[in-house]
Amino acid sequence: FGYMSGTNSAVRNLTVSGTVSVIGNSYVGGVVGYNNGGTIENCHNTATVSESGSDTDIRIGGVVGWNDKGTVKNCSNTGKVSGEGSVGGVVGENSGIGTVTNCHNNAGTVSGDDNPAGGVVGENGGTVENCSNTGKVSGTGGMQAPAGGVVGQNRGTVKNCFNTGTVSGIGVGGSAGGVVGWNSGSGTVANCSNTGTVSGNVFAGGVVGQNGGTVTNCHNTTGTVSGEGPAGGVVGQNGGTVENCSNAGEVSGSVDSTGGVVGYNFGGTVTNCYNTGEVSDDGYVGGVVGQNSGTVTNCYNTGEVSGGSSVGGVVGYNVVGTVENCYYEQGKAASGIGSPEASNTDAEPKTSTQFASGEVAWLL
Repeated sequence: FGYMSGTNSAVRNLTVSGTVSVIGNSYVGGVVGYNNGGTIENCHNTATVSESGSDTDIRIGGVVGWNDKGTVKNCSNTGKVSGEGSVGGVVGENSGIGTVTNCHNNAGTVSGDDNPAGGVVGENGGTVENCSNTGKVSGTGGMQAPAGGVVGQNRGTVKNCFNTGTVSGIGVGGSAGGVVGWNSGSGTVANCSNTGTVSGNVFAGGVVGQNGGTVTNCHNTTGTVSGEGPAGGVVGQNGGTVENCSNAGEVSGSVDSTGGVVGYNFGGTVTNCYNTGEVSDDGYVGGVVGQNSGTVTNCYNTGEVSGGSSVGGVVGYNVVGTVENCYYEQGKAASGIGSPEASNTDAEPKTSTQFASGEVAWLL
């Protein structure tokens, strides 16, 4: 269907399959191109979905191109989805009060160019809930082209979602996140997790590549994260709030800022977070935050921290930021804060026995 409108409109129990391609130059979806307020339920796509032109103001989705104030639930995609607009494995763009729930991209390859690309939703201004991705997601192009395992760019709410697929951001705007590529100031990412491999040329995060909003109760459990710019086990660069989050995956960077939880905390807040994974970089590297110009409180690290021009068990390089009530496991780094050393009293060492005894259990 090209277009459907109104709260009484619905498409249910429909599968588009076979060796077919769905191609368009406006709103392109395997099942519905543009859903204006209707319901799309239990629909599935295995076809290839792409655009016929090169207009970046296009929405391309495996099931729905643009879901505007509508409902998409219990839908899935296994087809290849690509384009230069907002690209999603299930929905290209979800806007208004639109909801996408219980939807999954099951190994479908999603690739975008110059606009957001997400395993489930390319660009979200509504709610995405209980969704997952297992497919490969990649984004290339400028700063407006983040790639996310579940959502490429989020200004709404993403909750209870997870990713196991590989996510990569390539080019001058190569931001990548295991769950969300770019979470803007109004966006919230909650109760989400990642186990997939994440890499980005600019920002790379196990859960969120770049954050200006709120990331809460999110975890990178086994996903490997690498970046040429700021890279973090949970968030690559943070200008918002990261709270109650953790990382257990390996995090590595290249001559920039790499942290077990956040790569570069740029005026944001990181609180009640911890890292247990290995962290390494040739630049600033910290067990919790690589470089900090914001606030880091009630955090700890038990992972190995190595390399870099400035290495800290908690923070690699503390610019003008605040570090309070934080801890690191003794022997995993030479000091709590790589530079300046005067702040080390705010990032204290603890022995493995003290961690094991639950002395810092309040952080768990």
